[in-house]
Amino acid sequence: MTTVARSWGLTFFLFCVVFLTGCNNQVVTEFNADYHRMKAYDAYRDEDYGASQQKFEQILEKRPRDIKSHFYLGQIALNVKSDPSKARFHFRQAYTMNLNHRFALTGQEVKSATFVPRPTNQQIADGLAESIFQQQRNEELFSFLQKMIDDHGKMRDYLRRAQYLHRTGDHDSALTAYQTAIKIGKGKSKVPYLAFAEFYDDVNDRAAALIQLRIAYGIDPTDLEIQRKIREHGSVPGPSIVIKP
Repeated sequence: MTTVARSWGLTFFLFCVVFLTGCNNQVVTEFNADYHRMKAYDAYRDEDYGASQQKFEQILEKRPRDIKSHFYLGQIALNVKSDPSKARFHFRQAYTMNLNHRFALTGQEVKSATFVPRPTNQQIADGLAESIFQQQRNEELFSFLQKMIDDHGKMRDYLRRAQYLHRTGDHDSALTAYQTAIKIGKGKSKVPYLAFAEFYDDVNDRAAALIQLRIAYGIDPTDLEIQRKIREHGSVPGPSIVIKP
């Protein structure tokens, strides 16, 4: 083999080494958001909230607009760390970024082996409203709740507003909001009647609460929790107690 041939052979060998090393480094250093998100979510489901928080925060360092990370960090801050300020930040980020996403409207998402549930606008709104409420920012809270009604106008939006009106002591307005939610539900859902029953229980009107439970029971007579509550209110579940919406 000539000197030139040996030189070219050595050059080619070194090129391959450098190329393969570079490719290998690329694989090692490439950030796989789905993988890390799944690991964070696994820790969240296992109630290892410290590890979950750390992993979701690492994702945000690489992907600051990751809606799922913001949502689950909000959940941890609100329900585990008792930090409504931090929760409010993450829920606000998630809500703002989720508005124009297809899933926000359809509620459908393509699942994969590394699937982490994507929150809906309603789920994010629940967290954001509660974090604002816990910070006693009532003006901001009701502005947000009204915006949800104006933008979406769903039964759940009216129920959310009714519940916070009740929790802030405005029982008359809460009563009206519950009634509006029931009208929107058109008697097809037990949810507003159960919420209305809780409201009446809180204001010590057990007779009115029982009426709402009897309506809810008529919609879903198989619900064991409704049956239990009816018994607690001194009545016996059965066809004879059903009240139509």
